[in-house]
Amino acid sequence: MPTVPQIDVTPLYALAGAGEVAITALRKRTADLQEQASSLRVRALTAAEELAGKAVASYGEFAHRGEQIVAGLRGDSVSSAAGSAPARQARAESAS
Repeated sequence: MPTVPQIDVTPLYALAGAGEVAITALRKRTADLQEQASSLRVRALTAAEELAGKAVASYGEFAHRGEQIVAGLRGDSVSSAAGSAPARQARAESAS
């Protein structure tokens, strides 16, 4: 019976080992990216809520200032304009 030549399988084992290291690194990186994405989502939602609150406050302040300007241009007293419905609504929105 003929003899089968021996083949050095070390390169194949090295390739399998390198592949396993690459897969492990990719899995770890994927988990890290998922954590970062979750953290970024929370930060984005927090920032959006803060900006929405600032926008509501600014809207109320702008409405109040605008009402005072219009009242001044009309020659109305500012105190009578302060009791009007738009001013009350603007102050209520900016307070919340």
